[in-house]
Amino acid sequence: MSAIHRVLILLAVVGLPAAAGAEDLAAKARALLAQGLKPEAAALRLMEEGAYPEDAAATLFEVVPAPPAVRAVAFAVVRAGAAADPDGVVPLAADVAGRAQPAPVPVAAAVALAAPQQAAAATRALAEAAPQAAPLIIAAMVRLAPQHAVDIAVAAAGAVPSQALFTTAAALQTAPADAREPIILAVSKASGLSAASLRDMDYVTLAIGANAMREVGEVFIDLPLAAEKPH
Repeated sequence: MSAIHRVLILLAVVGLPAAAGAEDLAAKARALLAQGLKPEAAALRLMEEGAYPEDAAATLFEVVPAPPAVRAVAFAVVRAGAAADPDGVVPLAADVAGRAQPAPVPVAAAVALAAPQQAAAATRALAEAAPQAAPLIIAAMVRLAPQHAVDIAVAAAGAVPSQALFTTAAALQTAPADAREPIILAVSKASGLSAASLRDMDYVTLAIGANAMREVGEVFIDLPLAAEKPH
């Protein structure tokens, strides 16, 4: 047997436990769904049985890839993870958000509600993991953790400098009125953008901010937020 063949066989054997573990989780998830559990409840059950939160989320994303299910799973898993370990929620949030396109906004909502003190750090991590969704992430964070609006806006501008105008527009249109000028001053200082440009945005920039608010509202319909109030 050649050396190359021996290496390939070794790599295949080493990879077997991880592959088998993923298949086992998927089988368990399908069994839970067959029992009538919703996808988010199935993910939480997998966590209760010892699965890592990110693995539970990834499994349900694969088994039930419909966007409403992905959003519900992402929200439930990150919220449960934040409740169990608030200090570890930022890497968990970034991991889960990066595994499925519909996940970043519900992940942001989960952090804002369960660990608002981590909102700014999570905003930076989420915006870096999913820069195309940065304005939506900021709108979700500011809407549910408005007391941290300034820090959230600054974190977003620093995470994705090319979108700083758009993320700031989303923050300004979502934040309480008394937070808007502090946001402008703080983002201007942190990013180098002039305060005047942030106060007088063009139509396109304002429309992107407004669209982020609208899309976040649509995503929130899939989440159990009816009884929640912004902090």
